Amino acid sequence: MIETRQLYFEYSAQTAFNFPDLRCGAGETLLITGPSGTGKTTLLHLLAGLLTPGSGQIEIAKTDVGKLTGRALDRFRGRHIGIVFQQAHFVASLSVLENLVLAGWLALGKKDGKKALGLLERLDIGQQAYKKPAQLSVGQKQRAAIARALMNRPAVLLTDEPTSNLDDKNAWSVAELLREQAQSAGAALVIVTHDHRLKHAFHQSIDLL
Repeated sequence: MIETRQLYFEYSAQTAFNFPDLRCGAGETLLITGPSGTGKTTLLHLLAGLLTPGSGQIEIAKTDVGKLTGRALDRFRGRHIGIVFQQAHFVASLSVLENLVLAGWLALGKKDGKKALGLLERLDIGQQAYKKPAQLSVGQKQRAAIARALMNRPAVLLTDEPTSNLDDKNAWSVAELLREQAQSAGAALVIVTHDHRLKHAFHQSIDLL
């Protein structure tokens, strides 16, 4: 579902990254770990099409993402990639449900409140649907962010440090939740983290050095 080959990116001559090739199929999970400064977030942004590689190839759902630009890239990202950032970046003036509906409309051009509510209920926060994001706990916001990322039934689900600020119990809970939701959506799940606890939950991993 997602595959990279000879991926290279540089910010400057002093800060450049050669990334190992990776592959993650539908319903599979790939853990990308490494200390700060090894390019984990850079790699995530490359996979999401938010950065353009200096060289190499990124293929998602049999599409060479590097050949897409402008609106074509935006449309592809909206339809095929779900992203869970460290900070959720909800629209504060909208309810949780409205944030999900907006995400679906921007990605697919249609408003689907039924689907949005179904995702929230599946993640056990249906009762929070009509609250503003500021009224949610940290854990509830995290679940809402996962629901939002799943609105377009993505081919690839990318997550950035989903457990770094959680205790062991909640870290395992979120890890299992991500795995279940990715498998349910048939999405390739890529987790970028420095949280080595997750190596016990996911066996397919790449360490950036």
